[in-house]
Formats: sequence, structure tokens, C-alpha cells
Amino acid sequence: MPQTKLTVQKEYRNLVEECAALLSERKFDLAMKDIEWRHELGETIVKSKAHQRFGKGRGEFIKRLAKDIGISRSSLYECVNFYEKYPVLSTVVETSIGKKILKWSDIRGFLTEEKRGCPHSETEIETLIIKRTRCVRCGKILAESKEKK
Repeated sequence: MPQTKLTVQKEYRNLVEECAALLSERKFDLAMKDIEWRHELGETIVKSKAHQRFGKGRGEFIKRLAKDIGISRSSLYECVNFYEKYPVLSTVVETSIGKKILKWSDIRGFLTEEKRGCPHSETEIETLIIKRTRCVRCGKILAESKEKK
């Protein structure tokens, strides 16, 4: 028995709705997993004896820890700051209920809002070695590389 055009359209609309709902649910799950692991990493660091003993000045401690675990220093700072600002993860989720999907970029926005008036209480000095290949005749820099010392 041939299907009518109306039946095919209805089946297709149902498929679109089902796929859209599945996609939305999975995007939310992935976004929450991203937020959860960052919160958990921050919590692990803040509650560690090593952080309590060496991490208060943070600069060198976070820099070394970030290098040793394979994450950027700024990302690690954000994880620690995230946990310190929101020790109970559900509080940050509740503050964002109006949004469709809460993403890590939203959390980063919350964290950077308070940094706008930053008094630069946490600083560090970086030493860089700059190597240049320069033309002897005209002085033009032909190549340049920077290395952290």
C-alpha cells in the first residue's frame, strides 16, 4: 500500500524532532562533562596538601603543575579559580538556569567579570631568550624564535 505524501511528511517531522531532541540532550551532557571535570580538577588541587603548602603564591606552583599534567597554565588557573568561587558545583548551574546550554565559556565569563578591576596581586616574571637571524648588510630580521628560560 503506497504511503501518502502527508504520512511521509509526518514521519519525517517526527524524525527531525527526535534527532533534534537527542542532539540537544547530548550537547548538554557534553557541556556539563566539560564543566564537571574542570571543577573536579580545581577541587583536587585546592584540597591537596601540596597546594596548601606551596600553592598560595601560585605562580611557580601552577606553572610547574600545568606543565607536568599537560594543560595550559591559564586553564589550570581557571580550574582552581572556578572551584574556589563555586565550591558547590550546583550553585553555578542554578545561576544559569535561563540559558539553554551552560558551557565552559559561560563559566569563564563569570570568572573574568571579577578580574576587570584586578589589583595584580598575583604576578610572575618570565624570562625569554629571543634568537634572531639578521641580515648583516641591511639589518632586516629574517627569522626569530622565542624560548622560555
